Amino acid sequence: MVNFKTVLVALMASAAVCVSCYAQEAPIKVFVATSDDVYTMRDDIHVIVTIKNTSGQMVNARVAPVFTLAKSDLQIWAPVRLDGKRDELKRGETSLLTLEPFEERALEYNLSRAKWESIHASVWPTKPLTSIILIGKYTLSFEIRKQNGADTEIVSSNPLPLEIISEHL
Repeated sequence: MVNFKTVLVALMASAAVCVSCYAQEAPIKVFVATSDDVYTMRDDIHVIVTIKNTSGQMVNARVAPVFTLAKSDLQIWAPVRLDGKRDELKRGETSLLTLEPFEERALEYNLSRAKWESIHASVWPTKPLTSIILIGKYTLSFEIRKQNGADTEIVSSNPLPLEIISEHL
């Protein structure tokens, strides 16, 4: 049997960790991309998330996908769905992640429509992005979180720099 902690340490450098499925571990890679890296407070921020199953095993797991935006004095998160029916993930909900062996899936999100909150708040995100962020430079990432008993397994994307400015020049 594969030791998950050993695999986790080995794959963290490449932004990949393992998500359990069928009592085995299948490596998943997650990438996030935008068409631009500078936005105004009024711009819609469209993001493409690519999730890739890099193994020969099917992935079938209930997960909690979230975006995070971070800068030195602010860290916020927005839970989202994987099914494309709506962006927002309600409190207590999970999304079904099903990937065939070696399947790659691209999902598009508008970060401006997601509900956000500080990662330090004890409330579920309910705020629009523009009510919680300030002008500045952020790091965007996408995480897939899976509860595994008392532990939470996290698949993190590449960190992506984003800048929010007052107006385009």
